[in-house]
Amino acid sequence: MDAQDHGCLLERAGDYIRRGAPTDAERAQGEDGETARQIRLLHEWAVQEGCLIPSEKLKELDKISDRTSEHKVYFDPERKRAVKQTLPGQFGWMPKLDHGRWTLGIAKPLDYLRRWQLFNQVFGDNVRL
Repeated sequence: MDAQDHGCLLERAGDYIRRGAPTDAERAQGEDGETARQIRLLHEWAVQEGCLIPSEKLKELDKISDRTSEHKVYFDPERKRAVKQTLPGQFGWMPKLDHGRWTLGIAKPLDYLRRWQLFNQVFGDNVRL
């Protein structure tokens, strides 16, 4: 799979999330429910696409860092690539306008996917999902 195909996975994951309807419980939770819906659908999509790396495989890789609250980073010597394990429910931060002031808000899965797409486009990165 080339870089364009991997970028397409980021886009397809986002499309899957945007198409998915919330459950009644998610709808009732408002903003928290929207985050829960996106997490549920991203996980569902990743299982269907075979994009989840089994924890046993991660244990075989060299851990580079686990010093953040958002992710752990490993090195895959076979593919010569860093592997980022995003921790459950952690999708980073996003700028948020709150009463006329910019603050940091908690990112949702769609924000996270879009950020990686932009990194690939703007910086010529080759981030894969």
